[in-house]
Amino acid sequence: MKLKTTLSTLSIVALSSFANAAEKCASKCATDTKTVAKTECTAGECDDKTAANATYVVTGMTCTKCSDKITTALTALEGVIVQKVCHKSGHVAVNFDDTKTDKAAVQKALAATGFDIAGEQLSIPVSGMSCIKCSTKLTTALNTIEGCTVGSVCHKSGHATVTIDTEKTSEAKILEAIKTTGYSISAATKAKS
Repeated sequence: MKLKTTLSTLSIVALSSFANAAEKCASKCATDTKTVAKTECTAGECDDKTAANATYVVTGMTCTKCSDKITTALTALEGVIVQKVCHKSGHVAVNFDDTKTDKAAVQKALAATGFDIAGEQLSIPVSGMSCIKCSTKLTTALNTIEGCTVGSVCHKSGHATVTIDTEKTSEAKILEAIKTTGYSISAATKAKS
């Protein structure tokens, strides 16, 4: 019984220490940073669909200081406007003037921050899907592409969300796979390919 009480006490102390350390880190990050752009997210906000030329999934961010580091690096690029950097969701959304820079330069700047780019997230409006079988058919087709991770395919909203490893595949290959399954892509997306 004494051993059980001792283990319970140690568990509580360990959990308390962990919570205090996490709180101190969050507090330090929140007070040490100078906000360059919108880096603080509210509940559900990271899931909104910010209109951006490119959205990246970035791993390793833990606080607003991390978000600020990425924001500073990207705003230093000519022609880049940072839409959102969210350490909570790991998303980085940017608009860029393709006469002044390109996706490769944006990715290079992201990589220089020391965080890992898990991939580029694409949200593609798809028409022609009418049922769950359609969603499943498209999901299956997209899952066969090396470097493509399917987030969701929804026949009700008419959207497919995927994250691609740009070293293994491209947006053009994803769009072609969608067309091959017999579905259509909106005119706005076709212009990007």
